[in-house]
Amino acid sequence: MKKILSIILALVCLFTLLSAATVSAIEAPIISISSKEANAGDEVVLDVSLENNPGIAYLKLTIDYNAADISVVKAENKGVLSGTFTTSKTTSVKPYVLQWMGAEDSADNGVIATITLKVSENTTGGSLPVTMSIAECYNQDFSDVTLQANSGNITVKSTVDANAKATVESKGAKAGDTVSLNVALSNAAAASSLAFSDITYNSEALTLESAEWVPNDADISDWNEEDGRGVLGYEKEKDLNGDVLKLTFKVKDNAEEGEYTVGTAFYLIINDVIYEAAVEPGTITVKNIIKGDFNNDKKVTDKDAIYLLFSTFYSDEYPLNQSGDLNNDGKVDSKDATHLLYYIYFPKIYKI
Repeated sequence: MKKILSIILALVCLFTLLSAATVSAIEAPIISISSKEANAGDEVVLDVSLENNPGIAYLKLTIDYNAADISVVKAENKGVLSGTFTTSKTTSVKPYVLQWMGAEDSADNGVIATITLKVSENTTGGSLPVTMSIAECYNQDFSDVTLQANSGNITVKSTVDANAKATVESKGAKAGDTVSLNVALSNAAAASSLAFSDITYNSEALTLESAEWVPNDADISDWNEEDGRGVLGYEKEKDLNGDVLKLTFKVKDNAEEGEYTVGTAFYLIINDVIYEAAVEPGTITVKNIIKGDFNNDKKVTDKDAIYLLFSTFYSDEYPLNQSGDLNNDGKVDSKDATHLLYYIYFPKIYKI
């Protein structure tokens, strides 16, 4: 009989512990900032909400964001938490502070505040994080209150231009080379500005050295290397079809042979509306070949100079496995074959 009672008591204790753990997990105090969609230039109102409030007398929150994309307009208290509500003295302060200070605990739930944010007209779209952190929180007994903070975001909608297309060039290279890929815009209407972001590539094989706008007549031309974004702007709309961007990569010395994809997000403004262009990625094909070895026999001889000469006349029959511009004049012709032959005899004078 005693054994049966012991088993029953143990089961009751286990059930009680499991129930308490479940209730504790469900009732964990949570404070969240909402997420919304918007267009560039919009004002967005985000809710700051409290759930499972255990009783709070003092709460200090910080709201952080990328100032290039978002700015604070105002914050409003909704009266759920009692006491004095204050914010940062100016809306330009980062991170922006929301603070409640009361003499007694407030245990109500719901939307405790709203914060109005302005999305920059120059943002290139995508998801913009709005990060909320708890700087300090305690009850009327000055005991710390632990809250789970859930951050939000603003998703900026981009209008896709069904016609505009940005095509990334493809090239071959070998380990250790520096290679530039042009991005060409096509089928686009006259635009007043361009932007790019989110350059994608294999960082184990490639290093992005620079991103340069090709047009040299813009009123604004910039690449923010830290953010990985670039903008180009004109006073008036103009035809910008053609090569518009040059991406320069260094192929790492230990890069394995293979094909590495390079892409980017690309945008343009037409009649004050932001459009996203379709993008065709390019590739950097790494083949660890010997410079000047055009016939792939693992050595550089006069036969390679003849092969390069034939390639200038019969490119389909004599394809090049590397750049044939050996004299660096920006084109491949018979002069490069002659330069290579000179290099074979006089390598200290004629460089390739």
